[in-house]
Amino acid sequence: MNTARLVLPLALLLLSALQAPAAIITYTDRTAFLANLTSLFENDFESLALGSITSPQSFSANGFSYQVSSDSVLYVVDTSGDQSLAENTLPNGLGFLNLSANIWGLGGYFFYNLGTSIANGGGTLTATNAANETANLSVTNPANTTTFFGFLSTSGPLTSVTFTEAFSNRGFLNVDDLIVGNNVPEPATFALTAAALAAAGLLRRRRA
Repeated sequence: MNTARLVLPLALLLLSALQAPAAIITYTDRTAFLANLTSLFENDFESLALGSITSPQSFSANGFSYQVSSDSVLYVVDTSGDQSLAENTLPNGLGFLNLSANIWGLGGYFFYNLGTSIANGGGTLTATNAANETANLSVTNPANTTTFFGFLSTSGPLTSVTFTEAFSNRGFLNVDDLIVGNNVPEPATFALTAAALAAAGLLRRRRA
């Protein structure tokens, strides 16, 4: 049997699997999210002065940079001794934009509070990556600063994450302990890469 006839289709199959677009992975568990980052920058917003601040705000550390913006000004809130960053005018929402090209993951504690009808509020997180893939997470946790939401792209860096109101005038959207970072390629990706390279190498040797 001609080995080359078997190796070429196998190599093409493996390479096509590597090139197939992957979805943005969503997380609601902080530990699982962190396990998939090689390096990161976590921002607790504690260094900001309480009250209204200009929008956008730029942040950078550990080789990462991004901006947080709202249509009007931003607002730094103290919730039970823990500062968070919020929109200041309803229903403007929050945007995490101008992400540096090494940001493949973004997550944090997202919540809403201070609304006139807090029980029926909420928002939607939407992540977009360089491959124009998107993913959404629904936030329905009033005044809960310990519920984690995160995104991890596997086919290109994230280009933006937005946090928008699900209902008008029902609670200001907040973020705390925001994490951005690089991703860890999944073991399956390493295995496919090695197999494809091995198959291609065998094919070259057969042709030599």
